[in-house]
Amino acid sequence: MRKKLLFLLGLIGAVSFSQTFDWETASNSANGIVQTVSGITATFSTSANDQTFTNGGGISGTSGIVVLTLTGNSSSSATVSFSTAVDIATIFGFDADLSGGSTWTFTPTGGTNSSVSQFISASTGATVTVNWTNVTSFTMTSSQGNESFGLDDIVLGTTLTVNSFSINDIKIYPNPSSETI
Repeated sequence: MRKKLLFLLGLIGAVSFSQTFDWETASNSANGIVQTVSGITATFSTSANDQTFTNGGGISGTSGIVVLTLTGNSSSSATVSFSTAVDIATIFGFDADLSGGSTWTFTPTGGTNSSVSQFISASTGATVTVNWTNVTSFTMTSSQGNESFGLDDIVLGTTLTVNSFSINDIKIYPNPSSETI
């Protein structure tokens, strides 16, 4: 019983644990825009070397500092690389020049993960659930070809759904309740 309760508490802790690359402490480097969170460094770079960071001002659902490609210098791709392999739950992407929606494809490197495609509209960004494991980088491309890519939060961890796990036969003793706990 004690082992099951400890397992349950550990599982709850694991479900609620995540780290976020929110770019609030981003800086320029020779290789792109970098941010370090808990000893892991993420680097945002583009094929046209036109990356920057700025306050998103809430545009398209952003919050705080965002990384993006410069408008007018559209890139054919953008890549985020990590200093160590990570698990990624979600990525918030937005159309940085608000020119029109397109389908973005997020392609991971590392692990045995599949690419994820999602439509990103011109007026609202999208939280893309990827649930990748052991990823060292991912690249974004657009169905339009060149695109002004923008990223806000990259949430590390794994997003669990109700059907992701089950707990059977948990008993709590002594049970002081006559109906529910």
